[in-house]
Parts: sequence; C-alpha cells; structure tokens
Amino acid sequence: MENAEWQEIIATNSTLTDQEKHFNTLCTEYRKFASGWLLATFSGAGFVLTNANSLPYPQELLIALLGYAGSVGMVTLWNIDIGLYHRLLDAAFTEGLKLEESYPQLPQTRHNMVKLQGGRGIQPRVSWFYSLPIFILLFIATWNLDVYLGISGWTAWGLWLGTFFVYSAFSSYIRNDNTLNFRRKVK
Repeated sequence: MENAEWQEIIATNSTLTDQEKHFNTLCTEYRKFASGWLLATFSGAGFVLTNANSLPYPQELLIALLGYAGSVGMVTLWNIDIGLYHRLLDAAFTEGLKLEESYPQLPQTRHNMVKLQGGRGIQPRVSWFYSLPIFILLFIATWNLDVYLGISGWTAWGLWLGTFFVYSAFSSYIRNDNTLNFRRKVK
C-alpha cells in the first residue's frame, strides 16, 4: 500500500472519529437535559406537596399533570437522543467498523467496543436510563389522577391499562429499532 493511500485511510478514520465524537456529545447533552427534566418534574411535585393548601387546584390533579408532562418531555428527549442522534452516531460508527475490517492495520477500537458490549451496543442501557423514570412518572401521574377522579372498577383499570399500553408501545418501538437492526440494514 502506498503512503498516499494510507494517509487517505487515516484521514478517513480520523473524520469518522470526529463525527462519532460530535454525535456522542449531542447524545450526552440530551441525557443531561433528561436528567434536568426529571429533576424539575420532581421539584414541581415537591412544590405542590409543600404548598397544597395555597394552590387553587387539588394537589392530586397538579401532580398528575406534572407527571404526564414530565413523561412526555422524557419521551421526547429519548426519541431525539436515540431516534435521531444515536442513529447518526451509529452511521459513523458502522462506517468505522467497515474501515477497520478492510484495513486490519488500523487500531481495532470500534471492534473492541462492540465486543465489550456483547455485540449489543449501549442502547439497552440508555433505554433503561429513559424508560425507568418515564415508568415511575406515569405510575405517579396515573395514581394521582385515579385518586383525583375517584374512579374505581373497570374505569380505573382502563386508565391504568391505557397509560401503560401507550408507554409499552412507544418504548418497544424505540428499543427494537436499534443499532443491530441498523447494521443489518447497511450490510
């Protein structure tokens, strides 16, 4: 292999690494936003609980609205993080894997990362990062709405099942549209 060709390969690898860093930074920022959003939601609920007597609406209704709004915000951030920026990161990472396969002289960093994650990538862990707080917020919101409305029987079951059906459908979509599926599509 000529020196000019090798320099081009190294430059391509460096460009892919820069793209990976860029999209990884964006993903990290969205996870920071999600942490702040969750903290703000719990802070709002704490405010409602400590000032329940001076608020114009029942605390159960306000906490339910905060919980649903918090979960919608978390779902939106999860979708942008995993559905957009993580996919762009995957595109650069996958091209880097192909480059490493074509030129074994390159450091096999990406292949080692895949091995260390058991071939699954980090998406399952990121999904837990988002889905567990969303689940908790929906549970708190639905419980408070149930108390506020004073419903029972089949109506209460319908509220609970409807809430968790929407949660399950969305989280299943996000979890199943992952890195491994992407890599299968581009091969």
